[in-house]
Amino acid sequence: MDTLDNEFTKFGRTVAEVMRHRGKATDQELDANIGFILLDKEERKGLASFTQAERFVYAIEGMQREVNNGGWNQFFFNSSGALAFDLVPALEAMGSKQNLSIARRAVELFGKPASLGEDDRAKHLVKITKDSEENPWEKLEDEFYQAPEDLEAMIIEFIARNQAEFGG
Repeated sequence: MDTLDNEFTKFGRTVAEVMRHRGKATDQELDANIGFILLDKEERKGLASFTQAERFVYAIEGMQREVNNGGWNQFFFNSSGALAFDLVPALEAMGSKQNLSIARRAVELFGKPASLGEDDRAKHLVKITKDSEENPWEKLEDEFYQAPEDLEAMIIEFIARNQAEFGG
């Protein structure tokens, strides 16, 4: 089955198609649809094919998905971690304040692995977590779960301002 053949792409198979539904659908619905479009592009062409704006949106979507599902360790460990160093500039570009502060501290704690490749990230995370009996990101996760910023609205507004960078 094609990645784009699912309930989350009901507004379109391109970002331009989805954005035409702005004001008629919620930002959450539009963002979910765009997330699947970007996932499909990653699977077909790889992250190297992404524009800067696409990387920014995908990094923030990855943060939301992974931190909400399993915390900062999960964000850095899973494929979203390949965009770890895009996260802070992405949140800056979106106009975030609270999530920017939290993400900046999480990325600082993550530090600099040898590379953002999967194996290097995994080895690096083992070093970080073995030195601590507790989850080193726990305080930041608690802050993240309490942050009231509407990241989906910020993402949709960012896309509207930069729509030309969301080709295909």
